[in-house]
Amino acid sequence: MNNFDEYLHKRVAEDPITVPKEVGKHIDEILASLPEKTETNIDGVEDAKVLAFPQKRRYTRYLSAAACITFVIFFAMPNISSTYASAASKIPVLGEVVKVLTMRTYTYDDGNHEMSVLVPEVDEEADSAKQLNAEMAVFTDQIVTEFYDDIGIYGSDSHESISVDHHVMTNTNRWFTMKLTVTKTAASSDTYYQYYHIDKQAGDIVSLGMLFSDDSYIDSLTNEIKQQIKEQMKKDDSLAYFTDNPALGDDFITLHDEHNFYINDDGKLVIPFDKYEIAPGYMGCPEFEIPTKVIKKLLNNEYKGLFS
Repeated sequence: MNNFDEYLHKRVAEDPITVPKEVGKHIDEILASLPEKTETNIDGVEDAKVLAFPQKRRYTRYLSAAACITFVIFFAMPNISSTYASAASKIPVLGEVVKVLTMRTYTYDDGNHEMSVLVPEVDEEADSAKQLNAEMAVFTDQIVTEFYDDIGIYGSDSHESISVDHHVMTNTNRWFTMKLTVTKTAASSDTYYQYYHIDKQAGDIVSLGMLFSDDSYIDSLTNEIKQQIKEQMKKDDSLAYFTDNPALGDDFITLHDEHNFYINDDGKLVIPFDKYEIAPGYMGCPEFEIPTKVIKKLLNNEYKGLFS
């Protein structure tokens, strides 16, 4: 018996489970459907009736019994017992939902300068979670340091505000995505994002470049984004990108292996850009949904199932 079994036995003793009538009826029907036979022991005395599984149908019968057990363990018990549900949610094979806590909060307000930085932490023991927590801590600590440095450089009479917040975008059995949003206001306002992804199946933190088999994806994504920009500007002349800026030339879009990305609810790859990165400030933070047909042949096999 492993530690989890012992834990369940202990908790069940503390939190008795009463099986609802409908569940009990369903279990009885499954068990009643199993065949019986009477066996005779070596002394010629009939033993009690036992369940018999014909050789050719044994596998199917075992599946029926297994289905009954599975129904109780994975469907009935979590809905009957809050204790069991809480314990079972910690079993990795069930595809646990990652929990995120706000571990630290940095605040500052002297009338001219304001700061509110919420530092999240993934509440898991996996190496990928620890690595993610370390990266987010470094990222947020750098923002806090820069805030105080600015006060020292520009003086207490300057004005600046900065905030960092977080949002869990995806938390499925396979994939986890955390988005940090940084908003800074000084002489002008600025907004940018930082995305973090964990492939729960592989236990890895995933970057954009890891999704693809080689670097050819960069040209494919760049060309697709440029085409979408042309179509947008053709349909709406109020939109503007840096495509017509001679100083930037044709290389105003710069993608790399660590560029931000996320997978939306429709199973499409989305490439976001920070404010001012490829367009004037009034355009905000542009995003481009990439048709899966554009990247399908370029994806690594283990990630093809993520996209639809």
